[in-house]
Amino acid sequence: MAFNGKYEIESQENYDEFLKKIGIPDDTIEKGRNFKIVTEVIQNGNEFTWSQVYPQKTMTNKFVIDQESEMETMAGKKFKATVTLEGGKITVRFPNYQHTAEISGGKLVESHTRLQPASSSRDITMAFNGKYEIESQENYDEFLKKIGIPDDTIEKGRNFKIVTEVIQNGNEFTWSQVYPQKTMTNKFVIDQESEMETMAGKKFKATVTLEGGKITVRFPNYQHTAEISGGKLVECSTAGGVTMKRTSKRI
Repeated sequence: MAFNGKYEIESQENYDEFLKKIGIPDDTIEKGRNFKIVTEVIQNGNEFTWSQVYPQKTMTNKFVIDQESEMETMAGKKFKATVTLEGGKITVRFPNYQHTAEISGGKLVESHTRLQPASSSRDITMAFNGKYEIESQENYDEFLKKIGIPDDTIEKGRNFKIVTEVIQNGNEFTWSQVYPQKTMTNKFVIDQESEMETMAGKKFKATVTLEGGKITVRFPNYQHTAEISGGKLVECSTAGGVTMKRTSKRI
């Protein structure tokens, strides 16, 4: 229950710059600049009630780690997101910024980072387009056991040359992977909630992000990243402290 407690703001950096970036009105920024914001966190295992008292309102978000929840932004906009907790750090992606929180030295440390708008130059890059065949992988057995894949399925896939085909049209992706027993295809648009499928065939909803050339998506019980490095597709899937890394060459 590391987060349980009530906290009063002690210091803040880049207050004006950040709030202007996410569209908070100047008069609201002015009223809140020297206000001693109080944050109260009630944690019961993976269930959280997170309240913050601002000059004009109190904002309360209730969420369960790794489950989609309805949230509210600083500007009062409602949205849905999945909050994660890794290494003692809470992370949640708001519509136009990312928020992290952790306890350090007995204090609550929160960071807000504005996300790059979807209309940026990344829209026209087609870096991921292509077909790739697996070249190497690390921690294959350990990771798949962590996420509950049956032993016989793990055995069948160990030496299988998985082929990944990516069709990218700006921010729209069709991502297909051919496994021994099935082909898994996920279609998604960057920064928009999409219906996805796990390796085990479970359907869920998630928002895929693309920052610094790296795709990130949170699956129900693992986090997946993908990027092009040296012309190869490098994918990392992490669960319970175990990361499976796959490197695939273009074919």
